[in-house]
Amino acid sequence: MQMIRDLHSAMEREKAPIGVSITKALPTKVMEREAAAVGVFRAEATGKSYPRLQIVTLAELFDGKRPDIPCVDPTAAFRRAACETTEAQARLL
Repeated sequence: MQMIRDLHSAMEREKAPIGVSITKALPTKVMEREAAAVGVFRAEATGKSYPRLQIVTLAELFDGKRPDIPCVDPTAAFRRAACETTEAQARLL
């Protein structure tokens, strides 16, 4: 239960919309209640809601379950800059 509270505190401090706790053992009812109390994140792009704090076990991960998080374009923050022509570069010299 303390790990869930610590994760929630880190989420608030870092302004993270979603956090995922990966555990070896099944979460207790108290852990599930703590996670549910954190609320939901609503993705504006899709209009879908996601639990803000999710608990996934290692067994679930090995069975193919994945955290329920919005699909994000991994290249969105790393767009390739436009290439300048050699003429433009030559003018700089």
